[in-house]
Amino acid sequence: RLHQRKVGDYGNAWRAAKGDLLAFVGITTVVDTMLRAITKTFDVINTFDRYRSVIQFASDSTVTFNGNLAMLDKLADKTGMDIEVLYTKFGSFSVAGKAANMTVAETNKLFQSIVKAGGTYKMSNEAIALSLKAFEQIMNKNKLSMEEISQQLGDHLPGSLSLFAAALGVSTEKLTQMIKNGDLFAKETLPLVAERLEKTVGPQAQNNVDTITGSRNRLANQTKLLIDQFAQDTKIQSFFSTAINGTATWLSAIREAVRSKEWASFVAVALGNPTEVRRLVGRQASDEFERKGLQAEREGISSSLSKMTPQQREVLIQGKQHQFEEAARLGTSSQVKAKESQELLRVLNIYNC
Repeated sequence: RLHQRKVGDYGNAWRAAKGDLLAFVGITTVVDTMLRAITKTFDVINTFDRYRSVIQFASDSTVTFNGNLAMLDKLADKTGMDIEVLYTKFGSFSVAGKAANMTVAETNKLFQSIVKAGGTYKMSNEAIALSLKAFEQIMNKNKLSMEEISQQLGDHLPGSLSLFAAALGVSTEKLTQMIKNGDLFAKETLPLVAERLEKTVGPQAQNNVDTITGSRNRLANQTKLLIDQFAQDTKIQSFFSTAINGTATWLSAIREAVRSKEWASFVAVALGNPTEVRRLVGRQASDEFERKGLQAEREGISSSLSKMTPQQREVLIQGKQHQFEEAARLGTSSQVKAKESQELLRVLNIYNC
């Protein structure tokens, strides 16, 4: 019977704790989900802000800058490519185009033709980024080399050597010889390559949005652009800052309930009771203020102990002990004050030994 009674006690203890445990699991799950969403939102905002600055630097004017952003949005939407990849690469790509003395129109057309080729060939985001990087390197060098065409581009853009040869109207053997001789420059060659790409693969690029990957990218693009649009609105920024600060206050109240072991308050705060949130947050601020005051008092007393006689220290200890016991008896001592008083008495007793 004794064994059965103890087992019954365990069952009652479990039933009593189960509600609090489930509430705790629920709260941590909600908090984790919220933090992940907030982190992802800020990652998108920071990425767009950072690369928009690069695109703005590469643009000759505000009109050109706005035109470039509109072009990138439209290109990503039509081809199902990741808008973040396009934003990431376009700024440096444009700067490289200037270095090769290409016009803005020529550079933009080349960029679009490469992205469209990626859509037609169902290339991954990484392959698109590496293909753009290879063309960027060609423009920075202002000369064609076999390294970029046959190796870097060849790994991602199918038939890149034949593409360049067809664009120039020569055989691949003749093209190879011209590259070795250093006869081909980015300014004259790349606009022809862009024309060739646009003619051969451009029309099929939009078919990529009908694939699972393309349609998923398109949905993700519109979500990111929506977040970015919100971030540029001061009223929306105020809304998000208020929401985030509210979440922080809510978590602060939960932390205070856990610290003070007030489990009924813990559940009330978890369920969004605003009165309980304000009470706990207010108490937390009050406790912090009280804690700092008591710590300052303890430090002041500790610094003067060396100047006291043993009799004076004994009187001080007895006085503080009496204050602590009287406050505990009357129920006027807060948890903070009780803890700090105990710490002060500990220091005094150690010093007086």
